[in-house]
Amino acid sequence: MYRMSTTETKIENDIKKDTTTGISVLIIISILYSIPLALWYSVVYAHGGGFLNSLLLFGGIYGLGLLAIMLYYRMNLASTSEKMQSSQIKSIMMTTFISFMVVLITMLILGVNSNLLSIFENTIGIWFIGLMGNSSFISEIFPSSVFSKLEEETDTNIFNKNFLMTRFNLENIDHFIKFFEKSCDGQTHDSTNIELPFDFKPVFENVGQLSKLRDLVSLKRTVGHFSWIYLTSIVSLTMGLIAVTMK
Repeated sequence: MYRMSTTETKIENDIKKDTTTGISVLIIISILYSIPLALWYSVVYAHGGGFLNSLLLFGGIYGLGLLAIMLYYRMNLASTSEKMQSSQIKSIMMTTFISFMVVLITMLILGVNSNLLSIFENTIGIWFIGLMGNSSFISEIFPSSVFSKLEEETDTNIFNKNFLMTRFNLENIDHFIKFFEKSCDGQTHDSTNIELPFDFKPVFENVGQLSKLRDLVSLKRTVGHFSWIYLTSIVSLTMGLIAVTMK
């Protein structure tokens, strides 16, 4: 039976070590990258902001990616005793830009087909809404006689109603709000432009509740869009790091 030599064993161990280190570095960079990205996104992004808004958003994303890749290159690949040459900087800038074309293409696709936003809008977006402590508010404005009785009998909130937010988006929420603005009387209404499952009925006692509902719909759309941008940014960042490492 073939046995690996000491040299081969050492090479294999070095490869495993480098792979583990590379994965760890990528995870750390991904986490650290999310912080300035989220800050930039919160300042720049606007629903329906148009071409200039998207261009400004992409410019910041590319700038953050370029900074991360240059720092990685400087700390791990370049000689610390020498200054980076202009040719190296230009090469990294071009490599980063090509890598971040994934983000730019994603933004263009989302602009053309906004239905793709619902993938993360109605999953991560709704999870985030619950994480921010809005579950009780959703239960309050969408009561159900059947599930209310179950909760009374078990003396616990066994049913999360956040999934009802999947029925709302930026395209239908304004019409829904206009319908109830004239009748915030705390009574249930059967005739609306949005159908709710089971026996859930919307109940609003004041305009403030309607405004909060719209804010939550807008929030989940923002989270859905940011999720797309963040995930594709990580893909682009990984591609850029691999590209500069192989040079």
